[in-house]
Amino acid sequence: MKTIFLVLFCTLFLVGCFGKSAQKNLEKEPSIRVCLTQAVNKENTIETTGEYTILNHDGSLVQEGKKLEPARLMGKEGGIWLNGKKYLTERLEIKNQGNALIQVNGIPYRGDILCLMDGSRFLLVNVLSIENYISSVIGSEMLLSWPESTLEAQAIIARSFAYHEKANQKKTFFDVYDSTASQAYKGASKENEKSQAIVRKTRGMILLYQNRLFKTFFHSTCGGHTANAHNVFDYYDISPLSGRECPFCKTSPHYSWAYTVDPEILTNFLKDRKIPPPFQGISIEKTDKAKRVLSLKAFFGNSQTCSIKASDLRHDLGANKLKSTLFTMESRPEGIVFEGKGWGHGVGLCQYGAKTMGEKGHSSLEILTFYYPSSQVYRLWK
Repeated sequence: MKTIFLVLFCTLFLVGCFGKSAQKNLEKEPSIRVCLTQAVNKENTIETTGEYTILNHDGSLVQEGKKLEPARLMGKEGGIWLNGKKYLTERLEIKNQGNALIQVNGIPYRGDILCLMDGSRFLLVNVLSIENYISSVIGSEMLLSWPESTLEAQAIIARSFAYHEKANQKKTFFDVYDSTASQAYKGASKENEKSQAIVRKTRGMILLYQNRLFKTFFHSTCGGHTANAHNVFDYYDISPLSGRECPFCKTSPHYSWAYTVDPEILTNFLKDRKIPPPFQGISIEKTDKAKRVLSLKAFFGNSQTCSIKASDLRHDLGANKLKSTLFTMESRPEGIVFEGKGWGHGVGLCQYGAKTMGEKGHSSLEILTFYYPSSQVYRLWK
């Protein structure tokens, strides 16, 4: 199997993140801040497997010990509660010593945990090295039994996605979520020796387009054609995210599907958008070149119509039910039947397609250049 990478050892500075200019030192491995929860008045449990310290917002010592036994942790306006004791602070930092892990609600994490009050929200944020983070993302996003070249490609785009979000700094207290709102991350529970070896092999490697960072979207199954990021997310219309035919994901369990919706559910969907009854029907209005639905036309009232984004309908009906916007629809006695292909937004790398490419002997570079045309792999730190 070919494992050749196009790797440029950069000593330059990157300028620009597609919409925001930034200069980054490219020689030191960065950390990443992952939001684990945004609960209000919800009790969490936290413990450590080894030595720890807890610091206040000013760096002063709150507590230390050989091991933190399961403790109750909650944030309320005006303070943070630990085992029933209130600390008049908006920030506590739980720091690991050595190779200890911190368990939050039963899930083990490397690195440190920040406990933050942000108005009425209580945030738990995992701060760790980006390479340790990627080791978990690989296992959280894919089965580690998948081909190595597929996992290598996933590692590179996961690192690229995280680094892009960090560089753009759109959030004050964290860089990414631990869910598919960013990319799945389940801490050290999803690591093993294979994922760690993949991370070492691809260390520091990210995708760039014209020497700039871009958002390396990915999804489960494209259904035969990936989508243009500009149509789906109103993102930049660039070559790596323009969409292309994909013949590789036909073995995915999500390649084709059907979902029947009661007309009353669609009526409620329209009511929520201030569209008055009676509801007359709905049809596909606009599609992209891959036949992915961009908008639908709703008929209501006295011969009135309006346009609805297909992504809004999918969000409301449930992304696990209306699995993609690559669908046709038909009114039947049992309801409105959606028949579709693929699972996910369809932009960027198709994970099941990448799996098949790996099984066919394609290298990670070949997988990446197929799904992100005109992109290049760079190593930003050693």
